Amino acid sequence: MDGVLEYSFGHPKYHLIYNHKSRNKFGSHRAYRIQNDAMSKFMLHNSNFGRAAGWARYQMAVTKYQDMEDVSSSIYAQNDPFDPVLDFHRFLENNDDLVDEDLVLWLTTGSYHIPHSEDTPSVSTSANQYTVVFSPYNFFPTCPTVSFSETLHIKRNKNSDSLDVQTFGTEVESKCFQKETTYEEFNGSTPPV
Repeated sequence: MDGVLEYSFGHPKYHLIYNHKSRNKFGSHRAYRIQNDAMSKFMLHNSNFGRAAGWARYQMAVTKYQDMEDVSSSIYAQNDPFDPVLDFHRFLENNDDLVDEDLVLWLTTGSYHIPHSEDTPSVSTSANQYTVVFSPYNFFPTCPTVSFSETLHIKRNKNSDSLDVQTFGTEVESKCFQKETTYEEFNGSTPPV
């Protein structure tokens, strides 16, 4: 029962991993939300080269933890992409039960690149961002950020153009604010906080 996700880009949804035995005070399963902000569609479905990087076909695959399944590919796959040394699809064929087991999530991130003149002499990657976030989902009875000690609340005064800044006892010199450094002081490193 290994899980494979070929994400439906037309029907987005949350993906949660939870333990059946763990519930919060409201009776909801405590879970982790998997948020992959760098999902991309696999474009080479008709190619035989896909066996060398079988994991790339899926935005997410979930398998039961196995000692011998610690990597999804091999550097030797480039030598014979049609019959690779490590075939990721074999991880999915053992049909392990996933309920209340130690799991491995195989997440694929990617981006699309349309060539343009600024690619010469090398492709710039400074604008590419690949983000995967695991966040608690139904873990806490309320939002845990309300207990942060360095909280700010900023709102516009109704009767004037000024802002009302409520620091809830946090000093203005707090580490919550970025320390200013003049150009003359800057030596190429970040000052200690």
